[in-house]
Amino acid sequence: MTSILERLDDLIRGGLHRFVDRALQSDSLVMFDQDVRDMYAAIEHVRAAALDMYAAARANERRLARHQDKLAGLEKRVARLEAEGVPPTSERIMVAQAELEATRELVTQTQAQIERQQAQYEALVRQQAELQVRAGTLQDSRPRLESLLALTRAYRSIERVEMTLDALRGMGGDTEVAKIADDIYRRFAEAEARQEMIQQTTDLEMLAELEKATVEDQLAARRRRLGLEGAPDAPPPAPETPSSPEV
Repeated sequence: MTSILERLDDLIRGGLHRFVDRALQSDSLVMFDQDVRDMYAAIEHVRAAALDMYAAARANERRLARHQDKLAGLEKRVARLEAEGVPPTSERIMVAQAELEATRELVTQTQAQIERQQAQYEALVRQQAELQVRAGTLQDSRPRLESLLALTRAYRSIERVEMTLDALRGMGGDTEVAKIADDIYRRFAEAEARQEMIQQTTDLEMLAELEKATVEDQLAARRRRLGLEGAPDAPPPAPETPSSPEV
């Protein structure tokens, strides 16, 4: 788990084209396939962490409710003692006041902890959605990348040909190479735009919709590759993300 999480920032940041560039430069899909596997492994770790954080926040909400009930009782007790004319310096009211202040502090601390856990939970849900977009886009681009590797092997002996996605897009002499490279580039641009939307939204329901759209887009792409565009096919269930804990 540690190695996957250490790679999380590398997997989730930067342009998607660099994963293709490494495959083109090494003339191999080995590293590309490993990157995709790492992304899906990271998705599972992030999903588990999000669920743990959600559960911790809900447990703290229950603890907060108990503290708030106790606080309300103590406030009534102190008010009653004051109404009875008990001197502020008496042991009875001083003990009650001390317990009241300690409980208020517990309420404040628990509320702050819930807010931190909620923020961490939302960040994890956002990371999960970003990784899902990136992993799905790379996986769906693999057949095109495989074709691109086969087509560019003839150019590897020519030093002036740079084996990067950007360079291959500009190859005017080989329209097939340029077309495939441009198609991969376009798909990556769309995925990175969707990732930017995920980063900017604070609405977890919107994240769920974006993730659902990603899954549907990936399914449609697979149907097109298999020549099944008209065939009915239910989309696979999107990864469940629990609703935000109520603060």
